[in-house]
Amino acid sequence: MTRQRALAAGKSPEEAEKIVNKAVVSAVRETTLAVVKTMVDNMPAVLDAHLEDIRGFDSRIRLHWGRAFDLMFVVTNSSIEAAENFRANCEPSPNETLFLVLTGLFARACRIAMEIHHLLSGGFPLGAYARARTLHEIAVVAQVLATNDGKPGSEDLAERFMLHRLILEHKDNLAYAMTFNDQSREVVDEIEAGKATQKSLCERFGDEYKESHGWAFKLTGRKNTGITDLEKLTNLELFRPHYKAMSHEVHADSSSWQLNRIQRNGATHQLSGRTNIMFEDPAFLTMGSLKDVADTVFLSRHGSISKLRIMAARRVHRHGQRCVRSRCQVCGRS
Repeated sequence: MTRQRALAAGKSPEEAEKIVNKAVVSAVRETTLAVVKTMVDNMPAVLDAHLEDIRGFDSRIRLHWGRAFDLMFVVTNSSIEAAENFRANCEPSPNETLFLVLTGLFARACRIAMEIHHLLSGGFPLGAYARARTLHEIAVVAQVLATNDGKPGSEDLAERFMLHRLILEHKDNLAYAMTFNDQSREVVDEIEAGKATQKSLCERFGDEYKESHGWAFKLTGRKNTGITDLEKLTNLELFRPHYKAMSHEVHADSSSWQLNRIQRNGATHQLSGRTNIMFEDPAFLTMGSLKDVADTVFLSRHGSISKLRIMAARRVHRHGQRCVRSRCQVCGRS
């Protein structure tokens, strides 16, 4: 209508198009402001209804899954305590790189397990499935480091892993500079410093070090080492099918599209919110990977059965309970 009126008034088609575009922009702005005001005005009532739905969902989901969620929380929280006790009581020296790397990986594994618990108890099992994938990778990397660091040719494996973050940071900075064509002095200086660091590290560890898993090249012999190659160096390779399945939820492939489609009562539903099914696999894989990380750390060269017993004794006394031994190795109390 606006275009026809403009043409009827003697405007050229180009001028009429500009008038139409201007009218559309003006209408959108006015409509948007009205919609935003309505949303803000209705927000308290909408939030109250939403929170009521959440409380109802939480009540229903706990009827069936509550005990399982609680057991998962207890195991994860115990792992957090164990990780902190190990770091506090078994630290060999401030400069022991393998110890720093393993305890750091253990701490991250605990955090991710707690994130997964939160996702599951909130009704987001597919999100938990994606996070469980990362936890499996941590278990693999921790085992590779713990079983190979210090061996001939891998005496500095933990250091190579730790320093590799500088390679990854340089790649991130390059991606930013290229994407936004940022030629500011700060960014240019950062890129040049990263190039110098990468050159120095490659001179020390080999040119393959600049690849995504370059820290593990000497173990795999593959320039483009991936998680599959690292799995082969561990006893976790049997989880490869699970890892492949978890990977779909990380990516935007057609399998993830299909995972999001639920058949119920003869109808197809596409998940856009919470659900009360599909909890078993992410929970099972999470607890298994968390155990694998704990086993790797506790049984590394920095751990031992005797150290674990001392940790347990200290934990008992800290809580003011009776010692599990007839005479405590830590404080000497009977």
